[in-house]
Amino acid sequence: GVAAFSGLAVAEAGTVTLTYAADGVAASAQQSLTVTVGPVAKLGVTRSAVGAKVGAVFSVAPIVAVLDAGGNTVTADSSTTVSVSADGPGVLSGASHRLVAAGVGPFSEPS
Repeated sequence: GVAAFSGLAVAEAGTVTLTYAADGVAASAQQSLTVTVGPVAKLGVTRSAVGAKVGAVFSVAPIVAVLDAGGNTVTADSSTTVSVSADGPGVLSGASHRLVAAGVGPFSEPS
């Protein structure tokens, strides 16, 4: 007989081993599978801005990554432009648009 599995998914990129077993069968079967990163689906803040003082550059600049649906950084992406804006009093100054490099866009100058 044949057992067909559908709807299976792995949430992180990397190499996984699938093990197939059945009650009453002594030997199991294994398969190594490489799970790759999917297309860009969302943005994620990987490092938050810290040290905001009026008119001064943040002491720790924020870093934003482009992620696939599983939350993996899409390191093959160096073409997405990410922008930052602020809502509240004052005006955000500095470079507010960054092209990602290997899926990551650091904002080193906003204040």
